[in-house]
Amino acid sequence: MVEVYKGRNQDRHEFKVVGRRDLPGRQSYAIATGRAKYPRDIVLTDMLHAKVIRSPYGRARIKSLNISEAEALPGVKAIITWEDPEIRAMPLLRDAAPVLSNEADREGDEVGACVAAETEEICDNALKLIKIEWEVLPHILDPREALKPGAPILHPELNPKTNIEAEQNWEDGDVEIGFREANHIIEYDFSFRRASHHVPNPSTVVTYWESDHMGSEGETLVIDSPNLSQVTGPQLTAMKAFNISEDKVHVLTPYWGGKYCGQLFERSEVLAPLLAKRTGRPVRMAHSRRDSFGTGAPQCYTHVKIGFKSDGIMTAAHGQIVHEMGARGGYSLPVSMALFRSTRCPNIKNESKLVYTNTARTRSDQGAEYYKGIFAKALWLIADRLGMDPTEVALKNCRTPEPSLKLCIEKGKKAIGWDEKWHAPGTRRLPNGRMHGLGFRYSDAHGHGRSTYGCALAIKTDGKVYMPYQEALIGTYWADACAMVIAEELGARPEDVIVHFVPNMPFWFQGFATERGSSATWVAKEAAID
Repeated sequence: MVEVYKGRNQDRHEFKVVGRRDLPGRQSYAIATGRAKYPRDIVLTDMLHAKVIRSPYGRARIKSLNISEAEALPGVKAIITWEDPEIRAMPLLRDAAPVLSNEADREGDEVGACVAAETEEICDNALKLIKIEWEVLPHILDPREALKPGAPILHPELNPKTNIEAEQNWEDGDVEIGFREANHIIEYDFSFRRASHHVPNPSTVVTYWESDHMGSEGETLVIDSPNLSQVTGPQLTAMKAFNISEDKVHVLTPYWGGKYCGQLFERSEVLAPLLAKRTGRPVRMAHSRRDSFGTGAPQCYTHVKIGFKSDGIMTAAHGQIVHEMGARGGYSLPVSMALFRSTRCPNIKNESKLVYTNTARTRSDQGAEYYKGIFAKALWLIADRLGMDPTEVALKNCRTPEPSLKLCIEKGKKAIGWDEKWHAPGTRRLPNGRMHGLGFRYSDAHGHGRSTYGCALAIKTDGKVYMPYQEALIGTYWADACAMVIAEELGARPEDVIVHFVPNMPFWFQGFATERGSSATWVAKEAAID
């Protein structure tokens, strides 16, 4: 059973701070005036530039590599190849990929060699001078094709028999019993094609090593990179790659710009520091816009079967899912039938195949609409079959409809005149003969089941309340929302609650951007009460 969160202060109806429109965000001035520095804006004295070979093929292997002409080019300061002993000794990354290898898993994959030079133009010319002999290998772009008998095995080193990375099969209750109890059964397909998100600020890493006057023996790595994911960020990546402790890695830049998740490991977070270490100079490694399509939401193909009573309540839900994992998988929350667990449906079965393809690594939470779409379509079809209002079907099936869902639906319906305008599909037409209608859906935040949050508040001697955090700023403004909640609970002036970025602080959250306005503010409220 999912319990209703009760909290310790659920009775507030009047707000003095939350909801105010005249409060500037903590970073608003810096962003609006251009003072905010993104990694792409950073230029250091004596800085080198780095670029890497990118595969022109969907899948290929480098048979031979000759860098002699590139090394002789004036302005080239260092070249690292996949055969470099230090590279080969580094541990595999979280997605089971080497820092640099001779095999490309997708078009545009970073492979073979990386060059550091005085300018980006010299890097480009040096890469053109590297002699490469390619072995082009068969590639697969559709996960359904990857499952067919005789399909080429894309990662025999990971799974020598199939292209399935993993299977996720689970069942709550017994769906066969649920279907026998149902008065109606519907089946439908729901697909979600690959989506690659175009970001305004392509990934850039600027890095150098220094003798930290506050540090212990050995040099400290300084990285300007906004990828502060608690799972795949540069701090943890560098600790693993260079065998150094957390205090020897300083990650400085919180500004990321508009972006939707995608915090996957970047090879630049290891290659740039390694080149900086060898040359003794700062190194900048910047992706182009084309390079920024290295991650995306996966292709998913789902066949769903739903059983329900004549009153609209679901008795069984069974989903068979083919979920693309891209090249070597990725950091991904696979699509599943888990969202149906937020309903009163007692019998739910999930059969998922997570499949390798030669496409970009996946961040399936970038395809969060897929989760919601599977569930929303079930509500629509049930409502259509029974001639019911879909909002009624939602309230009947939601495990905890009150107070929040019921209240949201009531206010939403009133705001748009739902009761006067809604009609069953196909029952009304516009004067020109075209059909029209209103749409509705709801969903629980799909990641709550694995999210944890922590909040540290301190009242300092200046009488102000401080909330430190270490997190990339991607446009969600969750930190400002937390500041408003904290001020509300403490009865403080908003200007006396200071949220501030602190390098190397333990991560403030471990959840999703879409939840930070709800889950993160919840824990901020609890911390304020304490």
